[in-house]
Amino acid sequence: MKVNRIDKKSRAPGGNMLILITAAIVGIMIGLMIFGLGFVRLLGTSQEQRTAIEAAALAAARDCTRICIPTAEVGWVSLSDYVPNGSRTTAPDGYALPVRSINTLIGTARLDLIIADRLNEDIMRELARVDLQDTLSAKDQLVTALRAAIAPGGSGLDKDGNTVRPYQSAENAYKQNQIRMTGNSNYVA
Repeated sequence: MKVNRIDKKSRAPGGNMLILITAAIVGIMIGLMIFGLGFVRLLGTSQEQRTAIEAAALAAARDCTRICIPTAEVGWVSLSDYVPNGSRTTAPDGYALPVRSINTLIGTARLDLIIADRLNEDIMRELARVDLQDTLSAKDQLVTALRAAIAPGGSGLDKDGNTVRPYQSAENAYKQNQIRMTGNSNYVA
């Protein structure tokens, strides 16, 4: 009986290489897919954090614009102008006073100074400088009140006497934006 022997020299080495190349390509593709998934997850987490931070900043800014303070120099001051309808801003005659923004007050003082320079009126120029100094004093008082309000546990009052807590509003907005597309994770306050 004759046994068929396959000679090693006559066998083609291409079959083994085909399997090795296929396995290497599949391994590289799986590695790239895992890297891509991790990268997309990292980008998604970054976007979620940015969205939460932006929501917190907007909530704090909205509350800061509502804070109004009375000043002896220029009356009621805030970051935004308000019409005279607040219950806290009521004058002794029963009518509410307007709340002026610090930008409006500075702009008015500058405009008065420009007009005084054009008219070459020394008295008007001096009154405009006094208005500007009063406005800068009111600005310093407003900045102090806003810094106290944005501190943890801080607060201020709006034109109706309602308590405004910018820090707490920002923290609540930050926590409410826990939309998770990347699995389980926690925000750090």
